[in-house]
Amino acid sequence: MSADSNFSNSSPTGPAIYPLNKEMFVFAGPNGSGKSTVIENHLENKQCPEIYICPDQLVSREDKYNPAAYLEAMKMAEDFRHQALEAGVSFTFETVFSTADKLDFLRTAKTFGYRITTIYITTSDPQINLNRIAERVKMGGHDVPKDKVLARYEKSMTLMPEVILLSDMAKVYDNSSNCPVEVFEKDDCGNFFLLNREQRHSWVDKYITTAFAEKEIPIFEDLNVFETERLKGF
Repeated sequence: MSADSNFSNSSPTGPAIYPLNKEMFVFAGPNGSGKSTVIENHLENKQCPEIYICPDQLVSREDKYNPAAYLEAMKMAEDFRHQALEAGVSFTFETVFSTADKLDFLRTAKTFGYRITTIYITTSDPQINLNRIAERVKMGGHDVPKDKVLARYEKSMTLMPEVILLSDMAKVYDNSSNCPVEVFEKDDCGNFFLLNREQRHSWVDKYITTAFAEKEIPIFEDLNVFETERLKGF
């Protein structure tokens, strides 16, 4: 998406026109969790809206190491998200989701009639994220300071249950081994499933199961690998 993109919803002969089916896909999770690969697969397979709003797409290659330029790209991405809401177009965006203002954005999207699908990608240990970021830098990608990675990991994981509650559908993946394992799903009916029991790490209990228990929100089913495969129709 270019810096001069806009999302016009005006009709040449009348007032603004808003699509009936407005979809917003949110790819969330800590820095270095492997969101980019998952997003690329979804876009290539047309599993999410093709309008993709991401700071990485708004900063030039030579400016990826320029903090000021990347900050400007983040502000542009935020502006584009709000423009998309105003225009009523379906879109996809990526976020670490380490600040509560993104919750407000989801709430606003709901008032605009959006159906929200969240794909949350994380790992079992922030050291995995730090290692991946270091490898990314070697390949010419942008860096993130260690203290920010660690702080954002905890904040994002803590906000995850709130993101799930605001979403119409949500999937959570553990990408610790570069082969994402789905460990949780909220389906279209609002049912909560814990998935792939044998492959789940302890963070699932800490950040998901316990959080929902404290809110007195029941888990519909806790499924093992074979039960998960049946649910998914594999």
